[in-house]
Order: sequence, then structure tokens, then C-alpha cells
Amino acid sequence: MNEMNWVDLTTFKIVAEELSFTRAARRLLVSVSAVSQRVRRLERCLGQRLLARTTTHVKLTEAGALALRSIASIETQWTQTRAQISGLEEPLPALPRPLCTALYRLTPSDLPDRMATIAAPGASEVRHYRSVALGLDQLRRGEVDFLWWRTWHRPHTGIGEDLRELRSHEVVTENAWAYLDCGHPLAGNPALNLARLAGFALVAPPEESAVAVPRQLREVSGHEQEFVHYPESQELAHELLRTSTAVSLGGPSEPLPAGLHRLPLASAARIRYMLSWRDHPAVERLAPAVLDLYRRWYVERTVECNPHHHRRMLSDPESYPGLPVTDYYPSDPRPMAHAALG
Repeated sequence: MNEMNWVDLTTFKIVAEELSFTRAARRLLVSVSAVSQRVRRLERCLGQRLLARTTTHVKLTEAGALALRSIASIETQWTQTRAQISGLEEPLPALPRPLCTALYRLTPSDLPDRMATIAAPGASEVRHYRSVALGLDQLRRGEVDFLWWRTWHRPHTGIGEDLRELRSHEVVTENAWAYLDCGHPLAGNPALNLARLAGFALVAPPEESAVAVPRQLREVSGHEQEFVHYPESQELAHELLRTSTAVSLGGPSEPLPAGLHRLPLASAARIRYMLSWRDHPAVERLAPAVLDLYRRWYVERTVECNPHHHRRMLSDPESYPGLPVTDYYPSDPRPMAHAALG
């Protein structure tokens, strides 16, 4: 093999452990076809069949067993090398308190368990904020270390948030979806646009972006979009949708409340999902792992909450750089520098 491709080697290792392409795909959060392509690519490079496959069984060939032992040896050597390297470096300053992750408009219930894979169990805590500005301010003050948040994308006015003294990454920017009652007159459409919503009252999000959303829609459509309802909580917003013909806008990967329906919305407001962290050596060291955790959580949430949208992501992975949608995982999300945002 001219060049070692660790992605292909790791994929083969997981297939060999599971003896199933389907189970391996679930572990890797990619499609079964992507797993098959990686294994075939590795087999072509080695010039040997590594797995004997039938319609019901997968088993290792002699060459596959040898490759699996070699991969295990490489992993052991790398673990030892990392330990040796870390012993050569001066230790980074430790956090004076447990690692603290904050959330705004995101509620992964298993976040503490996920963070425990990065920090020691019991050495992390989670907070929730109802204001992006408050979360970012607490981040700058050093009271929290990471903030997972979302905002409404404003194409002509920048991100609209103060990101000074922080590191931030745009994880993904998605088209908004329309949320409405299952019995709504528009519920039978495959998709909607802003023009189809013109005759229906819009529900403003119960958050600080209630001002940003009308401005964003005005930029996209060229005319004022009328918001009639300004509920104080998400629960009240959902009740308005169930008892009227009003429509609200939200992200594609949110849990769908009982009794409601959602449709993709073309040429509309877009929602940007972000991760920001404070300037501290220990936090900076953990940032790549937290960012990867966030990206994988987002894809898992989409698979669970909106399989229809996940199928769209699989059909167009190039639109999701940095997300493990398929084997198209070529780059990090776009870093957001404050000076470039205007």
C-alpha cells in the first residue's frame, strides 16, 4: 500500500469486530455503502480479500486476520508514543474547577455521559442559558468553558454576536423548516416556501432571536413577514400551532412535538449551529474532542429526530463539510474569526 489510510484501516477493524457492515456503519455514523467502499479500497491497496462475505455472514480471511493483528499493533504503538510525548511536555495549566459546558437552545440529555468520555466522570457539569449573549459573556468571564449554541444566520449582517476573546466554529448552517399542526391546510405539501406562508400568522421564537428572525426573512424575501404571536415559552408556541393555522420556523433536527408536522422550507431563514470556547490552555487542548463530539451528536440527533432530512444529508454530503454524514469527512467546520464577521 503506497499510503496508509487510517480511516480505511479503522473501518475494517470495526467491521472485523462486529462481523457486520450494518453494525459497523451504526458505530461509525456513516452509511453501509460508505463502509463497504472503504473496505474495498483497502482490499484493492493490499491486493487481497480481507473479508469473506455472503448475504448473511461476514468472516475474516487469513489475510484479514493478519491485517487485524497489525492494526492492533499500530494502535498499541501509538498509545505508547503518545504517553512518551506527553511526558516530554511541560504540563498544561489545570482547570481550577470541573469542566463546565453550557447550552443554548440545545438539549442533549446524554451530554454529561458524553462529556465524561473527554473529562473524568464527575469532573464536568452542564448549564443551560436562555440567552446567547449571557452564555458568551459567562464564557469570556471563565465561568464556563464551552458553549453549544445556535443562532439565525444573517447573510448580510454577520453573525450578530460578540465573539471577542473566544474561539468559535460554525458546525453547520441549515435551512429552516416550517412547523405546523398536522391538520393544517399546508400539511399535505412536500415542501414550502415563504410565499406559501404569506396567508398564515407566524409564531416568533420565544428567545432573543425574535427580532433577528423577521429581519432575516426580510433580507431573503424582500418584504416584511408578519409575526403575530410572541409566546413566552416553547410549550406555548407548540400549543398555538396545535390550536390554530399559525406556522413557526425551526431547525430540521429538533424533536417533533406530538400533534405537529414539519416541512422543509426553501429560500428562507437559515439556522447556524456553533461551538465556542474560552481562551485557556486546558480548554484549548480539549476543544478538538468536544468539537468532534458536537458534530457526531448533531448527526445522531438528525438520524433520530428527522430521518427525512438525514436522507437529504446523505445525498449531498459535500454541503456538510466537517460532519460525519458519510465517508465525506474532509475538513473542519469553518472557524469564525471576530474580525472577519463585520
